[in-house]
Amino acid sequence: MKSKIRYLLRWTWGSACGRLAMVAVLAGLVPLNGAAAAPNLTIIAGRQPPYQTTAGILESITCVSPVLCIAVGSRFDHDVNVPHDVNVPLIEKWDGTNWTAQTLASPAHSNVVFLNGAGISCYSSAACMAVGDYLTDSWEFETLTEKWNGNIWAIQRAAPSADGSLQSVSCQLSICIAVGSSDERALIQRWDGTAWTVQAPTSLLRTGINPLFGVSCSTPTACMAVGKTIGLHSSTALTVRWNGTVWSVTRLRVPTLADSALASVSCVSPSVCIAVGSAISTSDIRPLAMEWNGTEWTNLEARAANTLNSTLTGVSCTSPSTCVAVGFAWDNSNVYMALAERWDGITWTVQATPDIPTTTRQATDSTEKTPGLPIGNFLNGVACYSPSGCIAVGNYMNKPPTNSSPNITLVEHWNGNTWAIQQTPTP
Repeated sequence: MKSKIRYLLRWTWGSACGRLAMVAVLAGLVPLNGAAAAPNLTIIAGRQPPYQTTAGILESITCVSPVLCIAVGSRFDHDVNVPHDVNVPLIEKWDGTNWTAQTLASPAHSNVVFLNGAGISCYSSAACMAVGDYLTDSWEFETLTEKWNGNIWAIQRAAPSADGSLQSVSCQLSICIAVGSSDERALIQRWDGTAWTVQAPTSLLRTGINPLFGVSCSTPTACMAVGKTIGLHSSTALTVRWNGTVWSVTRLRVPTLADSALASVSCVSPSVCIAVGSAISTSDIRPLAMEWNGTEWTNLEARAANTLNSTLTGVSCTSPSTCVAVGFAWDNSNVYMALAERWDGITWTVQATPDIPTTTRQATDSTEKTPGLPIGNFLNGVACYSPSGCIAVGNYMNKPPTNSSPNITLVEHWNGNTWAIQQTPTP
C-alpha cells in the first residue's frame, strides 16, 4: 500500500514536483517506501508507438563541458491499446547548440520507471551513470541504474534493496555513490567500476525514517549526502559524510523552525560543500542553504523570493564562492515561478528567471484528472560547467487537458548575465 500511495502521488504531480511533494513530505505526510520482491531485469528496448507522449519532466542535469550536458527525468505516455498511462525514463543530450532525445533501456514488465532527483553524474565524456527506480508487478519499487558508454545506455544490476529508490548519484573517476531510501531508511550504494554494492550507513540511520535526496563526491573517498530525518511530530535536515571508510552523521545547525529538509548538495572539496532545501515556519516555507567547512555546517541565509513560499531543489558550485541554486516559489494564488539564486561567497542574490506564461486559474473541472492542481514553472536541478555558464532543468505545468498530464519539460541557460529558456525536443 505504501508503494501505491507513493506511485499515485508521483503520477499525479510528476516525480519532480515530487520536489513539491518533498515539501509536503517534510512533515512526514507521505510515506516513501514499503517492502519489495526481487525484480526481473530483462532488458527491453525504449518504448515506441503506439505509445503517445503526453508530458515530460526533467529532474536532473550534469555537464561535462559547455558542449556536453545530459538531463534526465521521466515522461508520461498514453498507451492507445490499454486504458492507462505509463511512465518511462526521459533523457536529453545538449551538444552546445541543440537538445536531442536519447533512448534508454527499461526494465521488462514495468510501465512505471523514474529517473530521479539529482539522478545523473558523468565522470568522463563517454561515461555517465543515471539512477532511479521502477514499479514491479507486485506494486513495489526497485532501484534502477543505467550506464552510458558514449553511445548507448544499458541497465546495470543494482544491489537488492527492500522497496528501494535511488534519488541521486555522484561519480569521481570510475567510482560512484548513489543514495536514496529503502523501506523508509537511508539507502547508500557504491559502484566500483564493475558492480553495485550496498554500503552500511552509520548506526544512527539504521532505524527510523531517514531518506537521502542528494549526494556529492569531491574525490572517490570524500562524499556528502543530504536528506532528512522524520520524527514523530517533525522532520529535521540530515547530512552524512563518507571518508572512504565509514559514513558518519555530520554536525548540523538548522534554524529553529517546525520542519526542514535538504534536497541537494554540491562539494568542491572535502572541506567545502553547499547544501540547499527548505524549512517550514509557522507561516511560510523558506529556502534553506547550508555550508560545510570541513568541521560543521552553518546557515547561509538563502534569500526568499518576493512571494509567500519558496524552496531550493538543486545546487551546483564551481568554486567555494561561486554557486547557483534553483527551485521554485509560490503564493496564495497557487501559481508557481522558477527561482534561481547565486552565491558569491558572502551573500545569496535572487536572479531574474523567465517563466512560461500560465493560465490564470487552476484546474477545477471534475472531468479533469487532477482538479485543483497548481500551475507554473518549476526548476528541479542545475549544473554549472563554468562560473558564467549553467543550465537548469525542470518542468512547466499549465491547466491540464482532460485525461492528460500537464507537465512539459523546461530548460533554462545562464550565460553569466541572464537566464534564457532553451527549446527542448518533444519527449
